[in-house]
Amino acid sequence: MSGQNGSFLSLISCIIGFYVSSVSCNRHQDHKTSKTHDSTIVVQIIPSRPLDYLGSRWILINKLKKLKSVFGSNAENQIRLIFHYPVPDSIISLGISLDDSAFRLDYEKNRGLTEDMFIKHFKMIYRDWRLNELNKLFRYLPLDSLQQKDTLKYYEADKKEPCLKQYFLIVKDSLVMITYGTNGNPGYKGKESDDEIGDECEYDTYWEFLFDGKTLIFKRQVVAG
Repeated sequence: MSGQNGSFLSLISCIIGFYVSSVSCNRHQDHKTSKTHDSTIVVQIIPSRPLDYLGSRWILINKLKKLKSVFGSNAENQIRLIFHYPVPDSIISLGISLDDSAFRLDYEKNRGLTEDMFIKHFKMIYRDWRLNELNKLFRYLPLDSLQQKDTLKYYEADKKEPCLKQYFLIVKDSLVMITYGTNGNPGYKGKESDDEIGDECEYDTYWEFLFDGKTLIFKRQVVAG
C-alpha cells in the first residue's frame, strides 16, 4: 500500500524571515488616570522571496480561483473554454468510454474530441473525468496559502472504508499539478487485510497546467492506477 506521502509529493520548503521593523513610542498622559502608556513594538513579516515572485504568485492564485469558479459552475459552456480542440488523445484515455456507441461514432467521424462533442457528451465527460472530485479539491485546499507554500494537500478518510480520498495541488517552477484520487487508508478497521485489498485503492487523476507569470494554460491530463 502506498503511503500518503509518496515520492511525487515531495514538499518544497518555504522560509519566512521575521524582522522587527520599528519601535513606535507613543507615550501620552491620561489626564483622568495619570498613567503613561507603554511603547509598542511593531513586528513585520518579510517574505524570503523577491517581490516579482510574490506578485506572480498572487496572479497564479487568482487564476486558480477563476479555474475553481469555472469548474464549480458545472456548466459545459464555461468548462469547454479551458481546452484547445481537438482535445488530445491522452485525455480521451482518462476513462471516457469509447464503448459508448454515440460517442464512438462522433469521435471517429471527427477524428478526436471536438468542442461540439464536448458540449453534446458533457454529462458523460463530467462523470468519467470525475469533475465532482475536482470541485471538492478546490473546496478543501486553501489557495491563498500558495503565497507561503508550493504544496497543498488534503485527505478524506473513514476508518470503515479501505480507501481514502486524497487531493493535492503542487506548484513547481512554471508547472501547476492538480491531483485527486484514492489510496490505501492506514486507519482502516475492516476485516480485509492489506493483501486482500491489493492495489484497488491506488488511483489518481492529474491535471497539468503551465503558468507563464500571467496566464494559466492547460497542458494535459494523466491517469495513474
